[in-house]
Amino acid sequence: MLVSSAAGGSLLGVAKKANIHMVGVGYSIRGILNGLDFVKRNAIPHKSVISISSGHRPYYQSVDEKFDDLVNNEGFIIFVSGGNDDKNGCQGKKSNYFHGNSAYRKAIAVGATTSKIINNKYYRASYSNFGDCIDIFAPGTGIAAKMDKNKSKYSEGSGTSYATPLVAGVAA
Repeated sequence: MLVSSAAGGSLLGVAKKANIHMVGVGYSIRGILNGLDFVKRNAIPHKSVISISSGHRPYYQSVDEKFDDLVNNEGFIIFVSGGNDDKNGCQGKKSNYFHGNSAYRKAIAVGATTSKIINNKYYRASYSNFGDCIDIFAPGTGIAAKMDKNKSKYSEGSGTSYATPLVAGVAA
């Protein structure tokens, strides 16, 4: 619930009228693939945005194929977090540092910016991954996110996992 409230939270979200469906996937590739299959079966193609605030290593052909199917055949838009390792997250699938999901290139990868304006500009956050597969940067530092179902508890967080739902919310 924490990062999804940045996309569609009723108080602070960028898309307050968006319908958000959280799909628990765990940390396994099988869980991620099952979650994406659930979305494919239950969401409305060409009218749904998928936001994934996680990453994994190494490269998995099955994830690449699933993203390709959802984007090119089903009409979904997928946003993924770019990673928080201050590295080029766009190295090839055979590299020692392949950052999925951003390096798959089927999804729109989101990096994070700082919360401070310097010389009239925002800059990449020091932790945010970078490289030619990072398609867009968004605020990712000091993001207020809802902690509970009532509107009284918020937490401040940082990372590309917070920047990603902001961009997905704007797209929604």
